[in-house]
Amino acid sequence: AKTVLIFFAGETLQFDDKNYLIPVDAKLDSDGRIRFEAISFDDIAGAISGTDGVKGIFVASPSGSPFLPTIRRNQLGKDLASGFADPKQFIPDNGFVSYWSYSDNDENGVQPYVMSLATNLNAVNVTFQNLVTAIGRELEASGNSKPTVFGDISAATVYSAPLSVEEETDSRNELSK
Repeated sequence: AKTVLIFFAGETLQFDDKNYLIPVDAKLDSDGRIRFEAISFDDIAGAISGTDGVKGIFVASPSGSPFLPTIRRNQLGKDLASGFADPKQFIPDNGFVSYWSYSDNDENGVQPYVMSLATNLNAVNVTFQNLVTAIGRELEASGNSKPTVFGDISAATVYSAPLSVEEETDSRNELSK
């Protein structure tokens, strides 16, 4: 694949210094079940690392997790927290993660991030760096926090829509300045 984009909206947890995405049907009654019921970010990054192009992962998660108070702690000494830790050691080459955390009390939930992502992704000739910047600006303008970006998005010069030969030449000339 030339470009890989993954979007996840839902609960995230950090356990034993690793990030996990929590499916809607997860029970997570004990910390020993996390590796079996949740999706390891490391596994996702590993699955897409073999592609040649840009790899973008967009994650939106509430700031708190309803699982934390109910998870029975069997593996003492291993950290457990809601949210998403810096995954830099697991981001593949030419990859980035845009992580946005929203308040549990926000009645709009994930909607501002999703709407901004969808609108800006449909824009013609937008680089992924400009896409993430535009999302951040729009969220900030509406009173929300900007997403945190992990990885080097400046290397992601792939466009969300194909360029004409003339546009591609102009873009390369701009980048070489």
